[in-house]
Amino acid sequence: MKFNLDFNIYSAKDRLKEVKNIIDCNSNLTPLEIETLSNYILYGKDNNGTSSVDRKEIQIKTKFNSYQKQKFLSLDELMESPSFDEC
Repeated sequence: MKFNLDFNIYSAKDRLKEVKNIIDCNSNLTPLEIETLSNYILYGKDNNGTSSVDRKEIQIKTKFNSYQKQKFLSLDELMESPSFDEC
């Protein structure tokens, strides 16, 4: 990557300003770099101290898919899961 993100920047609005500066200095960004910048903004906090990711308004894929929670679609699917406990 051609840039370093400052994760000490807390708010989404301030992160947006930072990303605008990065884009102004780097005209040829790869799709991965654009996704990284987008996620950087989306994880920024609002006035309530939470991000849209924290509030589960959006879901961002994790780097390792094993960390993602699976949603079960039916009771039968739950019953087949070895980790399911009825109690």
